[in-house]
Amino acid sequence: MKPKTEVDIEAIEFECICPKCNHETKKAAGFVRRYSQFVCDSCKSIVPIVDRREILQALAVGEKVMELAKTIGKPTSAI
Repeated sequence: MKPKTEVDIEAIEFECICPKCNHETKKAAGFVRRYSQFVCDSCKSIVPIVDRREILQALAVGEKVMELAKTIGKPTSAI
């Protein structure tokens, strides 16, 4: 079985929609971690990232899963 490559969580993209003009844009997880709002590329409105809290929680869970996945198959020391 071919080993899986590690996922870059910071590069995962989330779709964000401007409530003023409905322009869709994608923002990377790293952006969402650092900022709570963005400027719409179309109408230049300041748009809050409304699901930011849930996104951050999901990213934290994903990081924990990746940490646990790294330990699978590694031998543990006998006590």
